[in-house]
Amino acid sequence: MRRFFGWLFKPFRRRAKQQDTDPSIAGVETADEDAFDEPASPWPESRLRLLQRLWGEGFVRSGEFEYLREFLPLLGLTEKNSLLLIGAGLGGAGQMIVDETSAWVTGYENQKELADLGKLRAKMTGMTKRAPVNFCDFAALKLRAKSFDTCVSIESLYTTPDKKSALTSIAESLRGTGELWYTDFVLPNHEPPNDVVQAWSEALPHAVHLWPGTVTQTLLKTLDLDVQPPDDITKAYRGRIFKSLLTFLASTNKAELREIVDGVFQELEFLGKLINALDSGGLKVYRFHAYKKRDTRPSAI
Repeated sequence: MRRFFGWLFKPFRRRAKQQDTDPSIAGVETADEDAFDEPASPWPESRLRLLQRLWGEGFVRSGEFEYLREFLPLLGLTEKNSLLLIGAGLGGAGQMIVDETSAWVTGYENQKELADLGKLRAKMTGMTKRAPVNFCDFAALKLRAKSFDTCVSIESLYTTPDKKSALTSIAESLRGTGELWYTDFVLPNHEPPNDVVQAWSEALPHAVHLWPGTVTQTLLKTLDLDVQPPDDITKAYRGRIFKSLLTFLASTNKAELREIVDGVFQELEFLGKLINALDSGGLKVYRFHAYKKRDTRPSAI
């Protein structure tokens, strides 16, 4: 992937370099010169702008917009439903769910800086009540019982060491026969992560806690849930990344590319590690689907 985009972007990188070394503009900073030179934060403003150009306004995770566009019709949500969103990011996913289904969304994000920005964005877009973004360490997630009709979690819990606690709280928060749709990065077996998966995880700004898919499936069955067989959506996930990148290229003019090409390459470095991990077979993306079991106990008199 990186080789292909390297060939595609080579003319833009060469022109950008020529501009940087042109004595007539020496000492003049370009708008994106420091896009990735802010070690204090993995989410500098320049990077967030770029990520939203790549993945969609309000989105910072690869392929999430495309996934939701395909996935939301399966849920049958209406304005009468409440949805718990784990991994709310900047709030784009919550806003999209509201726009597409009219459901009420409550979002949680475990990266404080993203959560704060998501909360601000919700205020600016009028989504404070319909799709708020809250900060919470997922390992300490405490939700009110029987509060939500549906929970959607999109590649977020793989950073959480205590997934049992988080998933237990999520299961308890579901009403009636509420649904859980949970996608995550998982290991294909009980073997340690291979070198390629390790290289990807070490490139992330946060710790990774990968579980074998079978372990997650077994845990869900202990949580009073009717658990369906998991779907291996690795191939579709990979395809959505390329689709989003090609959409980005089709909507970006030459002048903009010259300004942001180095930042794009930084993201491609990371995506290359992710794609390599997926292609190695040592990393999978699974979607788990479960229903809350109906409470058949006689009510107290």
